[in-house]
Amino acid sequence: MGVFVFGYGSLMWNPGFRHAGTRPALLDGWRRAWCVRSTYYRGCENTPGLVLGLKRGGSCVGVLFEIPDDLVSETIGTLDAREMRECGYRRQTLPVLHADGSAEAIAYTTDSLPDPHEADFDIAYRGAKGIAGRTSEYIERTRDFIKGMAIPAHWPPAQDGLPPRLTAVEKRTGFAPLSREP
Repeated sequence: MGVFVFGYGSLMWNPGFRHAGTRPALLDGWRRAWCVRSTYYRGCENTPGLVLGLKRGGSCVGVLFEIPDDLVSETIGTLDAREMRECGYRRQTLPVLHADGSAEAIAYTTDSLPDPHEADFDIAYRGAKGIAGRTSEYIERTRDFIKGMAIPAHWPPAQDGLPPRLTAVEKRTGFAPLSREP
C-alpha cells in the first residue's frame, strides 16, 4: 500500500517526487500559516522570504499523494532534505480525510513558529528571492492552485492563510477523483 503525503504549499504544485496518484484531502485541526522565514528557497539572509507551514487550529485543504511501497524510502529522504532545509519544520503523521474515507499521512508542521506581521508579507512579496525563485511567485502559484482546486461542497473553504487583500478562493465543483501519473 505504501504511505501518503499531505501537501499544502509548494508540494501541491511542485511535488518533486514520484507518486502513484493524488486526491484532494482535508486536514482538520491544522491551518496554513505563512510562518516559515525562507533564507534559502524563496529568500536570503538579508531579505527572508515567506513560505507556508502548518500550525494548529482550523482546517487545511490540500493534496494527498499516494506513495507506493517501492518509493517510500526515496520519497521520505527527498522530502526531508527539501522541507527540513528551512528551520522550523517537523515531520509528523496526521489523520486526513478524502472523498473515499480517511488516511494517515506524512505532513510537515511548523507549530512552534510565530505568525508573521503583515509588513513581513510586503517586504517578502516585493523583494525576497532565493534559489527556487521569488516569494511572490510562490504566493501566486499557491493562490492559483487553491483557486483551481475542486473539493467536496461539505468541506470548509480552502484557506490560503494570506492577509485578506491577497487571499484566494477555491472552486466548489464537487470532488476530484484520484489522478494517476502517466
